[in-house]
Amino acid sequence: MMYGELSNGSIPKIGLGTYQLQGDTCETSVQAALNAGYKHIDTAEIYDNQPAIGEILSDIDRDNVFVTSKVWRSHFTFEQVLTSTDQTLRELQTDYLDLLLLHWPKDGADYESLFRALGKLVDAETVRNVGVSNFTVSHLKQVLPIAERVGVDIAVNQVEFHPYLYQEELLEFCEEHDVQLEAYAPIAKGEVVGDEELERIGDNHGKSPVQVALRWALQHDVVAIPRSSNPDHVESNIDVFDFELSEEEMHRINNLDKGMRLYNPPFAEF
Repeated sequence: MMYGELSNGSIPKIGLGTYQLQGDTCETSVQAALNAGYKHIDTAEIYDNQPAIGEILSDIDRDNVFVTSKVWRSHFTFEQVLTSTDQTLRELQTDYLDLLLLHWPKDGADYESLFRALGKLVDAETVRNVGVSNFTVSHLKQVLPIAERVGVDIAVNQVEFHPYLYQEELLEFCEEHDVQLEAYAPIAKGEVVGDEELERIGDNHGKSPVQVALRWALQHDVVAIPRSSNPDHVESNIDVFDFELSEEEMHRINNLDKGMRLYNPPFAEF
């Protein structure tokens, strides 16, 4: 398992995304991931699946799994960050989160107050690392100085990132500012399946287009959290540590970028 370094500890480079996985399906997927060797589970309060994940976490050694959750933008006040995180901890049946993110940027949000709340959670040791999700370079330029002023490190920025949305400028900015970029939808909601270029590259390594796309993200030093409800797919998604893409293959995949954004809700500020 490859790891990235955070302000407090390390983050496994492959995790399980759980967006739209609920109930028994979610429990089955999380259990399949843990059985396959995953050490990283990603959720959010808005996903409405934290109680199901908590049922699995309650039966394992919690310290062996990196758990991420996110505060939804309707809870962007100092007190709401604290109370929603308390609820998340109860639902996940855990005493702490390895990572807590502000889920989307929100115009007019009092970020100083939000980061003070996150800092309080870190000081209380109920959250080990904090970060943001869906923040652009412009957003990061706005909030990084605020976080620094209140003594909080933005450890992670979780965004949509895949071969068809290669956010190179954002990746470089995050690298320059010691922010770990994390990719949701790293296989473009399955769109990479059947991609002829990825198939040709995969044939060179005995790997699938999905595994090639995930390996491409890892070699860009990006954490990837593919989602799947299929236990076989969950298992194959982590089988990406026994091969390496060449510089030429990486370049060919970079060139697949077409700015294809799959998640762009009305409130997004892209």
